Amino acid sequence: MKKIIYFSLFALAGIYFSSCDDAGFVFTDDTYIFTQSGFQHLDQNTQGVYEAWLSFPTPNNDHDESLYKSIGRFNIDAASGQLVSDTGGAMTFQLKDANLNPSNSEDMLITIEPPFDRIDTIDGAKFLGGIKTGTGTSIAFSCTMNYDDVLGNIATQFSTDNAQYILASPTALFASQQFSKGIWFTLDTFGTTQGLTMLPLADTLDWIYEAWVIYNLDSLNPISLGRFGDPNAADNNQQCQGMLGMSWNKPGHDFIDNTSGCPNVVNLNSGDYKVMVTLEPRFEQGTALSKPFFIRLFYGNLGVIGGGIPSFVTRVVNLPTANVSVTIIE
Repeated sequence: MKKIIYFSLFALAGIYFSSCDDAGFVFTDDTYIFTQSGFQHLDQNTQGVYEAWLSFPTPNNDHDESLYKSIGRFNIDAASGQLVSDTGGAMTFQLKDANLNPSNSEDMLITIEPPFDRIDTIDGAKFLGGIKTGTGTSIAFSCTMNYDDVLGNIATQFSTDNAQYILASPTALFASQQFSKGIWFTLDTFGTTQGLTMLPLADTLDWIYEAWVIYNLDSLNPISLGRFGDPNAADNNQQCQGMLGMSWNKPGHDFIDNTSGCPNVVNLNSGDYKVMVTLEPRFEQGTALSKPFFIRLFYGNLGVIGGGIPSFVTRVVNLPTANVSVTIIE
């Protein structure tokens, strides 16, 4: 569902101030129209807050993060789904530096800034971005995750990517008998053929993949299989595996050892579990690490299929977008 929010930054339109920028105006009367799709409420204590930025390149055409100027922090109200300020009130967008003319900007970024972060430069995950279109007093930005400064072609490919898994427990003593205690994103019982087709996420990007299993009778407590940047390599969670077999170099997990806080996953072949792959902000910390971020790439039931049989997970990707238009009062 798309929600359209109209913002007028000040009611006193048409008041000009001299000696403020190249045109001699202070740009405090500009009107922003913000249309978003797919945004969700963020817990500001654990996940952070959204922030929108405009860039103003230098004469040398530099375009680093220090050249982005904030136009405001915001969130999505958990009850109404409406866009609100980071304090929960009505949202108005405004450049903090009122001497800057939005028409001179180059692009827009929307970021997710870490909890309790109050610095005036980008410090969080680049969420959406878009180049400026239009000139003069009417400009616009169409912001997506496909923007080169966010994920580029990686996000573009999500719409055609596939996910396949098998049930197997390569680290178990009796692997063929305990196949229902492990799930791996590979197509064979040697762990050689990758089951996920997404492009790799470099360590320099703000996002990382994560896989989860969800027990239907305890759906509020999903179990992380691990985080990974490369769909063709092991994830970061090797806990709970057995000690008598060889782990595969693919994302996946064995639930052989249920001691030391490991979840007691008994039978992934029971029809009582789901599997999910999400896109997560890389900077997440604390309790945010135990909660899936809202961008799902794949989600579906684990069928009763037996061991070593490749099975698809339903692609459910629906990436968020934002469209912002600005009417500039000079």
